[in-house]
Amino acid sequence: MCASQRVKAQFTIPELHDDHLIEWNMHVNESLGACDMIIDRDILKFLHVDLRFSDERIVWEGAEVPFKGGDASVEKAHCVAAPC
Repeated sequence: MCASQRVKAQFTIPELHDDHLIEWNMHVNESLGACDMIIDRDILKFLHVDLRFSDERIVWEGAEVPFKGGDASVEKAHCVAAPC
């Protein structure tokens, strides 16, 4: 994937914490399909987000949600732990 620009993005992950505003420099790409953004390993590591494949859960600062199924629609899955 190639990206020619970067932007400082602000977003929340309401499935885990709707009161945590995240600011991160992200690459811009116009061909992500149905997804608005892809959260990469660097930000997950920085935020200490734990992708627990052992029990298919996403854990962040005491909050956790189950992985979404690969057959979940984009509208229902919000692309959290599901391929877009």
